[in-house]
Amino acid sequence: MRADHEATVAFGSTAAEQDPILVSLLASVVNVVLVLFILGGLIERAGFCLRKLQQRPDLAEDCSQPKGPWSETQALSVALSTKVCVQLPMYNQGELGLRVIAAACQLNWPRDRYEVQVLDYSSDAQVKAKVDAAVVGWHEAGVSIRVLRCEGQAGLRTGALERGRKATDAAFFALFDADSVPAPDFLVQTVPQFFSRSGDDLVDLALVQAQRTHLNAAQSMLTLAQTLWIDDREPACPEPVCGRLASRRV
Repeated sequence: MRADHEATVAFGSTAAEQDPILVSLLASVVNVVLVLFILGGLIERAGFCLRKLQQRPDLAEDCSQPKGPWSETQALSVALSTKVCVQLPMYNQGELGLRVIAAACQLNWPRDRYEVQVLDYSSDAQVKAKVDAAVVGWHEAGVSIRVLRCEGQAGLRTGALERGRKATDAAFFALFDADSVPAPDFLVQTVPQFFSRSGDDLVDLALVQAQRTHLNAAQSMLTLAQTLWIDDREPACPEPVCGRLASRRV
């Protein structure tokens, strides 16, 4: 039976080598599928950009204001006067958890109006020890950061987020999944969105969901195609489960 298997493999390899037309045809089909996938992703991305233009109704109302990014308007000045709490829920995440802690501790925001909550409900003692060590290190570096745990893990993620909310007086929250790597300017780009260009509080806006990206987007044609298709797809419901969002206290 083993000999028959080896013979079958050898026959298949020989057949493929002796039929270059078939090999070339298969390669062409793969290339065409990849090209169509990328073109579809570009169309999807163009539609996303068009939808983005319709997401801020005050763009038309504030036509007399500068048309630069929100971070260059009065909105940023007002936003910087508010306190922001970054929440990092995690469960046995290991190195991913340490990576998102490091990224969160390097976000650009006034340090006297900024704190990080590591909502760790892990069951692995070694993971807990690594998280605690990382938090101590960043705290010694001047970051207002602490670990919040609850025995029994009541409610797990949802319960952890609620306990964290009650433990801070921050006006705004930023939430990241453990596999996220937020850019240093994440808060500078998102928190001002809760204000108009002139600095007025948009009280009817409760949540800002950021667009996702992938670290390996340029690794290959396949990852590029997947990135074009996936990166602009966000959930229709604003539940705090996707980990790339900012919200106000309610």
